[in-house]
Amino acid sequence: GNPFDIANVSSNGKSYKSLIKGATRVTTQQLLDVAPHRCTFEPAEYVLRYDGVVLAKKEVYFDDLTTRDFITEPAEPSSDLIESVVLSILYGKLPNLDLPHCESLRQTIEAVHDLEARTTNNLDLTILLDGLVEQLVAGIPSSATTLQEFDAHIPYITIGDLVDTQVIQDIIESTPDYFELDGEKIAIHYKKGRAYITLPSHIPLDMVLSTSDIEESNLYVRYRNDGRKYRTVSELQKRLRRSPREKRRHASRPTDETRQHDISRAETYVHIRPKKQATTVPKKDKRNYPRKAVYQ
Repeated sequence: GNPFDIANVSSNGKSYKSLIKGATRVTTQQLLDVAPHRCTFEPAEYVLRYDGVVLAKKEVYFDDLTTRDFITEPAEPSSDLIESVVLSILYGKLPNLDLPHCESLRQTIEAVHDLEARTTNNLDLTILLDGLVEQLVAGIPSSATTLQEFDAHIPYITIGDLVDTQVIQDIIESTPDYFELDGEKIAIHYKKGRAYITLPSHIPLDMVLSTSDIEESNLYVRYRNDGRKYRTVSELQKRLRRSPREKRRHASRPTDETRQHDISRAETYVHIRPKKQATTVPKKDKRNYPRKAVYQ
């Protein structure tokens, strides 16, 4: 019979019980070498190698049980490969290679997202970028399996090809990158149509409002000595108006006359209680006195 099987004889006949239920304490490579006919593979993802070659990463199964291990091998050309690599070119991390068309396209996509962050208007970028992906996929040869091949077939695309030129001009003119205050350039960062600036403590808020053309409702300010929280203009104005009064209140000191008055008022309401007679445990009984419970 088969090795490692136990034969049992009963009134119903002979039966066998296998002692080995599955592979244990073996590497994935050993399974592939000894029993390749029992191994199957499930595609997981595509990986970009340092030299630009696209690899297919696959999960290894043994008798339909996952080994939780993967193998990588040069990928076969397919439509899934082309779409995956195009998405990596737009949004993923690329190896350090000379890919001029890919880099130009990534800069355009970055500019589009920066434009979207400067306005609350809906630019329909999701639809535009989905259409761009379809356009790029259609232009890549079906046999491409390296980044160099992809780069050679990526067209030159500008931000004007994706967003109307007049819309771009209106947004850029109303959202400057910085403004100058007291001889210092203050950088402006945008997110969801809101402008965020960080100010030195010596620059007053009124100077910012009189210099900047940004609407107060969209302006968020943080002073460098005021933690990390950005505040709206109205919140900051209330905070700044409240500060001088607090400083004056904390800076005022009582005179000798007011101090004596406060002492006399305190003596009126203070009742001095007689000290309780301390009780002691005789020295000879201390060994029987209960001790404090200790938390273990």
